[in-house]
Amino acid sequence: MKILVGILISIGLNATLTLIGHGRFAFDIMILAACIWIAAPLFIFSGIFLAIAYRKPHPVMIGIGQWIMLASLVLGSTLASITMGGLLNQREIGKAKKYCEQLAVRLDQMKEQSGLYPTNLVGMIEQTDIPRILKDGNLYYHSQGTNYSITFSDPGGMMNGWDFIGNTRKWSRFD
Repeated sequence: MKILVGILISIGLNATLTLIGHGRFAFDIMILAACIWIAAPLFIFSGIFLAIAYRKPHPVMIGIGQWIMLASLVLGSTLASITMGGLLNQREIGKAKKYCEQLAVRLDQMKEQSGLYPTNLVGMIEQTDIPRILKDGNLYYHSQGTNYSITFSDPGGMMNGWDFIGNTRKWSRFD
């Protein structure tokens, strides 16, 4: 029964952390810190506690030790949310790239009409249509009229992101 409870809590905790974190670097660091500084010592403590409890068996002490060990394993299982969050982040990056490529088509249409690319994106972007990863000022546009670049940072890394250059029509990753 304890194992079933642990598995259910672990699945719920990992799903929640994945949806909250979305593979962000800072969130992943907090999960790693919790595993290193809380789960690992708790696991060691529970092993010592159980070793002592089994020398002079007492059902309450053994039960407490087992629950402590289960809690450390559930907390340690949150490492899985880092991988799942990374997959979710890659999906969000794909959506952001697709949105930027559609924006590039509209920028080309504006160049055909006026002869130059716009110097800013005012009036071209609806905040309701923008992908989650590009919100809160994470979409950068630069143009001097003859060419442009669209850039956004990747929350899954510390200082990296993606850059789209208008005349080459290619994405490049920067670190």
